[in-house]
Amino acid sequence: MKKDEKKRLLGLLEKKLDCLRQYLSIARAIRGVLAEKAGGQIHLLISEREGCIQRVNGIDRSMRNLLRPNGRDRGRKSAAFRELIEYYAEKTRRVMEEASSLDREITGLIRAECGTLRAELFHVQRVRQAAHGYRMHQRPSPRFLDTMR
Repeated sequence: MKKDEKKRLLGLLEKKLDCLRQYLSIARAIRGVLAEKAGGQIHLLISEREGCIQRVNGIDRSMRNLLRPNGRDRGRKSAAFRELIEYYAEKTRRVMEEASSLDREITGLIRAECGTLRAELFHVQRVRQAAHGYRMHQRPSPRFLDTMR
């Protein structure tokens, strides 16, 4: 691997780590919004989070293209370069583990909110049906008026 390719790879790893950190901060913001039950800005946060995911996917594609083996230098990476890659891999793993636990927590909060909304809707439906049973029954109004008589 050439020196400029190594620099480019390390730059991509740093960008990926920054995107994952941004994803983590957005996930924390989503958790805060859900905990406060103030869902006004949640759709904006979710779209920002999707943008982070797309950027990470783009970086991964670029890294795959860069790391594609080309026969002549297959496996010839210096120990220092391997240590740098392992360092970034470990940092990425830690951030992803924290993001995964946050996503599980967010999913639990959303499921709980969904159950609460479902119960409230069922209650409203029961009240509406009860009110419908108590209304006055009237004869249907005539469809036409007989003006000849």
